[in-house]
Amino acid sequence: MSGAVSENDHAREQREAAARRFVATGQWEDAIHHWLALGNIAEVAHCVLQAAPRAMAEGRLATVEDWLRVIPDRRVNDDAALQGLRGNLLRLRSQFDAALQCFARASQLSETARDDAGLRQAVLGQVQVYLDTVRPRQAEPLLERVIAMTRAEPAAQERAALLLILAENKLNLGKPNEATALLDEARSVIGASGDDAVVRARIALRTGKMREAAHNLAELAEQERDRGHAPRGHREIPLLLSLIHAFWGNAERAVALAQEGIALGRRLGSPFIEAVGYIRLGHALQLRAQSWRNTAGQSQNDIADAIHCYNTAVSMGDQMAVRRLRSEAMWGLARAHGWRGELAQAREAAHNGLEVASVAGDIWIAGLIHLAMGAACSRHRAYAEATQWLTQARTHFEDSADPLGQAAAQLWQVLSAQTDSAATFRQILREVEAHDLGFLLSTANLLGPPDVRQIVPLLISARAQHDARATQLLQTLGLARVSKHYGYQLRIQTLGDFRLWRGDAEVGANEWKRTTARRLLWQLIAERHTWLPRERLIETLWPELDPDAGLTHFKVTLNALNRVLEPDRAANDEPTFVQVSDQAYRLNPQADLWLDHAEFETACNRGDWRAAQTLYQGDFLPMAAYDDVCMALRQRLLSRWLMVMDHLATDALARAEIDECMTCCEALLARDTCWENAYRLLMRAHWRRGDVAQAMRVFQRCEAALKRELGIKPATATTLLLREMTAVSVVPSVAPSVAPSS
Repeated sequence: MSGAVSENDHAREQREAAARRFVATGQWEDAIHHWLALGNIAEVAHCVLQAAPRAMAEGRLATVEDWLRVIPDRRVNDDAALQGLRGNLLRLRSQFDAALQCFARASQLSETARDDAGLRQAVLGQVQVYLDTVRPRQAEPLLERVIAMTRAEPAAQERAALLLILAENKLNLGKPNEATALLDEARSVIGASGDDAVVRARIALRTGKMREAAHNLAELAEQERDRGHAPRGHREIPLLLSLIHAFWGNAERAVALAQEGIALGRRLGSPFIEAVGYIRLGHALQLRAQSWRNTAGQSQNDIADAIHCYNTAVSMGDQMAVRRLRSEAMWGLARAHGWRGELAQAREAAHNGLEVASVAGDIWIAGLIHLAMGAACSRHRAYAEATQWLTQARTHFEDSADPLGQAAAQLWQVLSAQTDSAATFRQILREVEAHDLGFLLSTANLLGPPDVRQIVPLLISARAQHDARATQLLQTLGLARVSKHYGYQLRIQTLGDFRLWRGDAEVGANEWKRTTARRLLWQLIAERHTWLPRERLIETLWPELDPDAGLTHFKVTLNALNRVLEPDRAANDEPTFVQVSDQAYRLNPQADLWLDHAEFETACNRGDWRAAQTLYQGDFLPMAAYDDVCMALRQRLLSRWLMVMDHLATDALARAEIDECMTCCEALLARDTCWENAYRLLMRAHWRRGDVAQAMRVFQRCEAALKRELGIKPATATTLLLREMTAVSVVPSVAPSVAPSS
């Protein structure tokens, strides 16, 4: 028995020696393992405090939580450093109130022990909570307290950390220039860091320097690609990039980045990050609602989904007791309700958000809320109220040194003005050029008008004054040759249904006073590259009438059509969209006109099969069933769509996306039962899955369809494919090469 005890004592001595060697060499995690095995909690606690900063910086929160869990609560509660560590873990897990309690306890313990360094760290922990939740006014007095406690010159690392914190708080208070100066000072002390890059990107974002912000974040993402990091709250790279792309007008990219942010929050166990992700997704969905594709059917769904995202974030914030989340969410809600014309609900959201922003001291968010309300009132012709909101927005953006916000507020002021604002608009053009803000005037984005065509009349006027910037922007919009514009693009859906929009306002059925006006437009669309003689149009529309009666009907119908397309046109002005020359008519090729079937053919020509598939919502003008010209174009477009589906099915099979391949083939065969390559693709797809019997049934289906419809047998290629599949029992590991064929 004594031998066994001696042997056990020897093992303990060896383990303790190993633990001390690891401590001496700074291998804290290995030391923790050995001290735990020895049951020496005091040494475990010491090593945990040494190892935790690096582990947390790498994002290994669960590891630190496991270490802290083995230390008795009584010891943690009586140790200021352990309380601070627990507070930081709770902060990073979005348990902000609990974190503040831990930091308060750590402060109390440090004061009792007269530990100035510990007290500074505890107070800085509280500051970090307020930085995470963007509450600069609460952070400011605590920072002043830390500075007052730092009597002697602090170590370089501590001084740089304090400068970074001061810089971020200055930014949150709307003082980007002071923040930049503090960052530069911090960099001069210890060089660049990840935190430095994030704060710089946020400064760039809040001062309209989108390219610089995106560049800084892309560089940091590359540096961190293969290593983790501690949760950053609202500063996570996908969340910041989503907002940047929403400001830029890149809706789909903004959506994807917001969804990435939501997933990141869940993976990190941070509901705060997840909630911010929902807010950014709401912004991105609002932006997506402004695109034509969504105007054709999804815009209201996107707006409704955006509102749901904001409400979800508010609810999550309330559960975390983080009321600060409401300010950005309420900006989004004010914008969404304003977009739908629900001004009362927009005002309620705006006042709610402004209250929170005022308490937090964030004048930049306050500027965004005022801008959203000013834009909403302007869009719905409440110009006097719009002016009040926009004046305040401009003041906030001037105070926070944001040229993008200032330019956006000025732009809405011009759009709201009932008098000539040419001089103001040319000033906006100068600011846009000086600060690289061209996207504000050339693409739909979060701050400008939902349809940038509203700006085109102003650009044409500025071009007449020989403003090169206006000329360049008109070229960017593809409107360099347009001489007259009503502030909207005419958008026409002809595939699957007929719908018409002036900008983002759809023309309702009650605006079509005569059904023949629609038929006349269909004829002009179907032959838009041709001058159509008046006599031919009359004969097509009223074959039963004599020439004089037909001419009378034509004049009334043409007038009705022009009123639909250009309701604000003066009586003596020439129509913009329908041209006339020597008693012949056509759609003006220089007019700002968008036709979905033309875009479909353009997508086909450039091989963008996905875009073509999305655009093709059905046959061309199916309601014009008996019109020969429409029927010919309808058949041509259908043939091109069949080729699109063939390409998509072929590409899907090459990528081993079997379900997608089958879906495309079945959609194709539903329209053309004799498209033989679709049967071959289906056979190959089933063969890839090892289901030769199903592949044979596809062949039999092909054989029956060809015999029934055309009285022919399957092609040699189809028969040889069947023989190849039935001759071998091994499934090919790589899809045989296939080429689209009809």
